[in-house]
Amino acid sequence: MEKVERVIFVPDMRYFVGADKRLRSELTKDMDAYRLEDEDFVERHPTYLYDCGDRMEADGKPGHVYAFRVPGATRGGIYTDEYGHITDITFDEKTCFECIPCYNRQVEAVREKYLGAKVEIPTVRVLLGTDMEQVTAMDEESTFCVADMMDPDVINPNEASYAYGVFLGEHLIGYCTIGGADDCPDMIEKHEHWSGKSLLLGDVFIQDDYQGQGLGTMLVSIARTLEDPQEELPIFLTLLFDEIGKFYQKLGWQWCDETKEYCMVYLPPHYKKIIPDDKRLSLRRPLFSLKLILSRTCA
Repeated sequence: MEKVERVIFVPDMRYFVGADKRLRSELTKDMDAYRLEDEDFVERHPTYLYDCGDRMEADGKPGHVYAFRVPGATRGGIYTDEYGHITDITFDEKTCFECIPCYNRQVEAVREKYLGAKVEIPTVRVLLGTDMEQVTAMDEESTFCVADMMDPDVINPNEASYAYGVFLGEHLIGYCTIGGADDCPDMIEKHEHWSGKSLLLGDVFIQDDYQGQGLGTMLVSIARTLEDPQEELPIFLTLLFDEIGKFYQKLGWQWCDETKEYCMVYLPPHYKKIIPDDKRLSLRRPLFSLKLILSRTCA
């Protein structure tokens, strides 16, 4: 079996706010594969990791522990040393012996594959002038021009905005931008919630080796809250391919009009959908009819 050198634990955005600290990784998918043959059940109740914090190992050295769970029971733990390498993976036999066929063989397969792997948790932050070299290199890969819009002299995070990156340690693996929604297509500028203060998401890119692990969700969700902490402004975006809209819909974005093409918008929770005039009239008609019936009845 091929050994895994590192495991990326990605925070689940459904639990981004709060103390739950759920995580996902390729390791949890392997646990699901060993758990049950009922794929529908696994899809509804996937295994998640929980960051349980620091611990002290038996030899007195610092370490870290993550618990993994399925509905109704804690399934076990993943233990790392002070450098983040996995030293042990344990399973709770009482809760998984019956639901994992060939229990011992499959548990050992997971252990053999992941023991010694380095655990890495990505972070999202604003891009600074000190990141310019990595951003320029990523521009060549993505064909975007993010570096051209950054100020190389800004190195204070409190003074920076617009460009955001997702990092593994100090290594940039993806980025996006959130700027002003000016000079946009009519579909955006004629939207009922567009104004001169509206924002525009763009240049979303994750390196190929890291795609499909939830990093795009993490990047877009956190960048949005960093650029607009109070969630006061609509954020628009334009799509190269309409199929990508399904990804953004899962993050709370909606199409700008009934054509469901090209442009989308994220509306903060305090925004209320404005009912078009024709819909308002249709809502009033039954009331007028009721008044007419009552007047005839009284007469």
